[in-house]
Amino acid sequence: MGRRRSSILSPFLLIVLAGSFARSHAQAPCIRAADSGINLLLERGLAHSATFRRLYEQLGQSDLIVHLERGPQPWLGAGFNQFVAEVGERRFVRITLKVALLDADAVALLGHELQHAVELADAPDVDDIDGYERLYRRIGYRSCSRETRCFDTVAAVAAGRAIRRELRQRPDPISLARAGGGDDETRPGPAE
Repeated sequence: MGRRRSSILSPFLLIVLAGSFARSHAQAPCIRAADSGINLLLERGLAHSATFRRLYEQLGQSDLIVHLERGPQPWLGAGFNQFVAEVGERRFVRITLKVALLDADAVALLGHELQHAVELADAPDVDDIDGYERLYRRIGYRSCSRETRCFDTVAAVAAGRAIRRELRQRPDPISLARAGGGDDETRPGPAE
């Protein structure tokens, strides 16, 4: 009986360890997400987009700690990147995504915002909100008329497009939505 129990536990243990490895890869020390939906977007981007992996690796070699969250930003677009603070030798940035569907477009949006984080990583002299705004006035362009601190860059737009294209070229064999019980295009986001 003891032998039979161990043979049943082994496949179970392998499944747990494999899931743990995938989650730890998507949740590297420099990129932190408390939201399980954001973790799914990270996993899909890492698995199916070379551009997304490149951005992720660049951030892993930087001094940034990137916090990812989902939340409403009614006065802005679907993604918002905000410099938070510099503490010691680390700088902190928050990326907020306003997404309901966990689809290829949401992965591309996350990649777009990660490109903005890479732009900050490439500017080590930016250590406060004013410096962050000066950086985007220099490298970006205004992307909305209502908010004065609303910028975008050609590189971030290109990264989002490349990620979307890569995801469409290599379809996900098990959609994120099916893994959660819904269908691909109608899986709801968190209650707001």
